[in-house]
Amino acid sequence: MKIMNKLDTWLPHSQLPRLNNFFMCFETDNIRDCSVVLENVTCNVKDRILIDPLAVTKVFKSMHLKKVTGPDNISTFLLKTFAEELTPAWHQLFQLSINTQVVPEIWKKFIIIPVPKTACRREDNDYRPVALTSNVFKSLERLMLNALRAEVEPVLDEYQFAYTNKRSTSDAISTIMHFTPKHLEIPGAYARLLLTDFSSAFNSIQPHTLLRKLSVECIPLFNQMVSLFPHSEATAG
Repeated sequence: MKIMNKLDTWLPHSQLPRLNNFFMCFETDNIRDCSVVLENVTCNVKDRILIDPLAVTKVFKSMHLKKVTGPDNISTFLLKTFAEELTPAWHQLFQLSINTQVVPEIWKKFIIIPVPKTACRREDNDYRPVALTSNVFKSLERLMLNALRAEVEPVLDEYQFAYTNKRSTSDAISTIMHFTPKHLEIPGAYARLLLTDFSSAFNSIQPHTLLRKLSVECIPLFNQMVSLFPHSEATAG
């Protein structure tokens, strides 16, 4: 069996186990560190988030039809086309997952597609891992995100623009261009600007640090998110 990548060249199936081990080697330390954190974390959240069935239907209908299926082989076409018919069943499963603080094993799995970074590939690092996850779980994540935003946004810095709803790099630049000249109008004032760019900022987040911070705040859905660590499974395909 062979798999075709985006550059229309063939990647032998025999190379996939090696690539799988290469991609997952970055998670070794995270798994160990997460285990240490979870052994010392206690978070008793009494409030339970209630999912609105209408919100489930809305999420299903907003799906893009071209999204690839994950390990569960449930397509966005199925969820989008029959959103209203499927909502009652999936709503019950979503609510059960939140109430019991358990994430089904199939939702923890994802398929890694090795996409070439360059036309000439000589080593494993020349491939970029693209993870295909369950479309159903993506829907639940969107529903969970709305609940988490309400808990997290009050403690965010007012000038945080990255990974913030309805904010962008353009907003950050406009803010700098507004406040810097205004500050320089003060006699004897000066400004020093430090611009940094973090490579793969989102992907380099350390899960054990995130878990520790979330446990301090003891936010809703914490225990359910904990069930995702450290047992996620990946397969190169």
